Amino acid sequence: MTTVIPVIPTLEQYPVTGEPGAVTVQAGGLMNTSRLMSGQSRQIAAMNAALHSAWSGEAASGYQSLSANMVGAFTRAATAIEGAAQLMTRYATELERLQREAQAAQTHSEHWHQEITTWTGRVTDAQTALTRAQGDLTTAQGQYTAAAAQGAKGAAAAAQASAAVGRAKIAVRTAQDDLTRARQQLTHAHDEFTHWQDRARRIRDTATTEGEGLAAALLLITIAPPPLPGTLDYPTLEPTPQIMHNEDPGEEQDGEGKGDKGGGGKGGKGDGEKGGSGDGEKGGGKEGPPKIKVVVGPDGKLRPPERPPTKPVIGDPRQEEAKAAGQLDRPQPQHPLWVTLLDLFSHIFHGPPGHGG
Repeated sequence: MTTVIPVIPTLEQYPVTGEPGAVTVQAGGLMNTSRLMSGQSRQIAAMNAALHSAWSGEAASGYQSLSANMVGAFTRAATAIEGAAQLMTRYATELERLQREAQAAQTHSEHWHQEITTWTGRVTDAQTALTRAQGDLTTAQGQYTAAAAQGAKGAAAAAQASAAVGRAKIAVRTAQDDLTRARQQLTHAHDEFTHWQDRARRIRDTATTEGEGLAAALLLITIAPPPLPGTLDYPTLEPTPQIMHNEDPGEEQDGEGKGDKGGGGKGGKGDGEKGGSGDGEKGGGKEGPPKIKVVVGPDGKLRPPERPPTKPVIGDPRQEEAKAAGQLDRPQPQHPLWVTLLDLFSHIFHGPPGHGG
């Protein structure tokens, strides 16, 4: 009989790595950010609603358009961030479940690997016992044959050899039964070990797929920033035609009016009764209101308009005395309402994308 030594398979490890608790904490932080964005959207909408009935004009329309765009941007960002948080929460729950199943599969694999080792030893022992019992049977049968050939002289030896043959046959049957049972148990252990090793590998592959799916889903989430000064969708606010943007020189003021009734051109010099020179009664030079330049700095914030030059009243003794005494207060320019509101927005958002925002 040929003895076959079973091969013990290698126990493979299929770990499922990751920290579900850390992912849950990150998802909670994203949910807080989403709620913050939603609150900011509601605040801007409330400010817009409060100003809507009491403010009209071109600046009001521009502000309403800008605030509506910002409300939409904040709302979309809050929704996108909330979606990312939900994806991470589901992944953390799934990862925790897969880790429990992977641990169970690993435990079962280790158990059945030990069973394979045990039953492999018992199969080897049963094969050895069967070989020994078969040898004993062959020896006893030979002794019996020799004793029986001696006739009456070998009767006693034949009886002993016959008894030895009987015992050897029982040993052979026992060894055969033990070998059959050991082989069955070994086959079952191999089947169970293969099952749990395959399950552990599938669980590891599922966890890897889930992680890759989460990463791909997060990459597809786009959070667009709200419109800020310097971007294409930032509305142009021009309450009056006298407002100039950066690098817009405008038209130079001539500083010379036309005579109301004079016949001359610029400079107010005419032949009419009341034309005369530029400092006549009605023909004097009349300057238009100074133009205001709106300047947006590189940080996205509005700079206050330059203060228009003021001319002192010539010939007023009280003004001259106050100026000499250093008691004449400098006039403070009053900014238009739309400039104040835009300056407020420039402080809410610290600059356009690409400048630290």
